[in-house]
Amino acid sequence: MRTFLFLSILALLHAYVAARLGSFLERRFLAWLIVGTSFLLLVGSQFAYRHFGFEPDAYGLQYVSFLAYFLAGVLATLICVFLPLDILYLIGSGLRRVFGISNTERWVSLFWTVRLTLVGLAFFGALVGLVTVLVGPKVKQVRVVHAGLPADLEGFRIVQITDLHVGPTVVRQDVQRVVDLVNEQAPDLIAFTGDLADGFVGQLARHTEPLSGLRAKYGIYAVTGNHEYYWGAPEWIARMEAFGMKVLNDAHAVIAVGSAKLLIGGVPDTQADRFLPEHVSDPVKSIADAPAGVGFKLLLAHRPSSVFRAAEAGYDLQLSGHTHGGQFIPWSFFVPFAHPYTRGLSQHGSLQIYVSTGTQYWGPPNRLGIPGEITVLTLSARPE
Repeated sequence: MRTFLFLSILALLHAYVAARLGSFLERRFLAWLIVGTSFLLLVGSQFAYRHFGFEPDAYGLQYVSFLAYFLAGVLATLICVFLPLDILYLIGSGLRRVFGISNTERWVSLFWTVRLTLVGLAFFGALVGLVTVLVGPKVKQVRVVHAGLPADLEGFRIVQITDLHVGPTVVRQDVQRVVDLVNEQAPDLIAFTGDLADGFVGQLARHTEPLSGLRAKYGIYAVTGNHEYYWGAPEWIARMEAFGMKVLNDAHAVIAVGSAKLLIGGVPDTQADRFLPEHVSDPVKSIADAPAGVGFKLLLAHRPSSVFRAAEAGYDLQLSGHTHGGQFIPWSFFVPFAHPYTRGLSQHGSLQIYVSTGTQYWGPPNRLGIPGEITVLTLSARPE
């Protein structure tokens, strides 16, 4: 039933864009052919991927999926173009009737010019976003200032990766590129904040294998995101641990850095208990029985919404992902309505939270205005 509802909504969205694009271009058959093909490619490729368990690059599936998701991204942008224009057109038509204003040729021409410009920008933006994806994630340097930071933690470097989404279009070479970039940063600690994959462990074993090459002086710590639970969380947790990651499930670890102690806590995704009842996300529980004398408390939590309980628990810094910063314009403008923090470093009471835009992408290969990132967070007691 849920699948039927999803497919129905997806089909209606495609039909809406086809109708509006056909009306606009005055080539209705061509518009319906292109959009209909896009719909069939998307549904067909993902059905084959999920239900037959094909690897992403089997039978050229990766390229079909890439094209399907690219077109889906264009469609998502066109929805953001057509809906506001249709609403404005309806409002304008109503006002003209109320005030008896004729539908002049000048206004009709202006409306179509605006529409043409926005549709052109939608396609151009999708291409720019695609190029940003192909270039790959950038390394972003972030200085985290914490008054009273122990001297032995001054300059401590945490490299955060998140939202890799290895799957239909993110494959082995993309993962290897991330691993190489992370290791080049010579991290003291690596933090992975969830959404490793979109696929089953056996399906993606070869494509996730490069993660075993990650190296950090004080270890690699990880938590689950929501997507692990869609594809078998216990198997993915075991896989992450096989890579050398310590997966924290409402738990913490304490490491000694010189004479200082650094606590790393972690919680599962806030919706994890819908799939595994024992995976209840609780930042307060994660820090229970922590030893005295800890100089800095770091929480790994996939969703920024964990920040409220993290502040109650007394953490100093929370690292999160999940939002992708909206992933691409114009959707980046809507994300702040759904999450308390969407990207970058923010202050929440005495707690700081850093939300990554994600290392890779999910769905459409589009990063217009919101590039992916590998984040190097450097701890310091001194403002710049």
